[in-house]
Amino acid sequence: MAHDDHVRDFIRFVQAILSSLRRTLEVPFEAQLRQKENEAASLFREMLRDLESARLSIAPLRMRPSNGLQSGAVTYLAALSRELTKMIENHEYGPILRSLRYRRLSDPSVVRSEVRVPNIEAAYEAIIQLIGKISEFASPPGTALIQRELFQLQAIVPAQKIAPAQFEIRNSRLIVRRVVSRSKDEDLQNIQSAKSELQQAGNRIIHELQRSNCDKRLLENIQRLQDQLLDETDAIKIGLTNLSCEFMCSAFDHELPSAVS
Repeated sequence: MAHDDHVRDFIRFVQAILSSLRRTLEVPFEAQLRQKENEAASLFREMLRDLESARLSIAPLRMRPSNGLQSGAVTYLAALSRELTKMIENHEYGPILRSLRYRRLSDPSVVRSEVRVPNIEAAYEAIIQLIGKISEFASPPGTALIQRELFQLQAIVPAQKIAPAQFEIRNSRLIVRRVVSRSKDEDLQNIQSAKSELQQAGNRIIHELQRSNCDKRLLENIQRLQDQLLDETDAIKIGLTNLSCEFMCSAFDHELPSAVS
């Protein structure tokens, strides 16, 4: 089998397991709703939501052709493994997943798959088996140690959140990602107005701090932030400086007049 076909085959296998897990949770969830067991139904709703979040982590692999591991398949599968691990480690989910009979849905496209799993009895076991198969796929026999360790790192590091600094793994190193922000022409006027207001507010704060007896380190940090707002500095530097100012403001809050704070 061609390598690309092998990747697509494995993705179909993963999707089939996830669909079966969803049906496994939907059946008792629907029963709880009919019996008006609201508390139990709420817990099943949370599990279904988390399972859907896990399923969406590999959604890009269904939207475009795969070009093997280099296409980023391993990165998406690592995210899936991370989400599934969070489910089985949830102390509320664990007992329920162990007690639920796994409902395997038939999928003709998976019948031809080279990937096989033993007969599974419980939903918890299905998730454990799936995490194991993902790890085997990403690090088959003969895989270099550094690639296996990279996958393990991707599988445990939380997904990137919206933040001033974005990170990525490149050449086996964790680095700050360079992100270029481009504004739409129709937004330029609003951006300039907002920037002007920020600068005026910064000037007022600096003026008040200079009149107070606050710690000089706080004043220097605020002035550095103001200088970056006046210059064409990238958002990452501004965001990191802003975080530093926030920490220092919290530390010296007792020294500041209420209006300035």
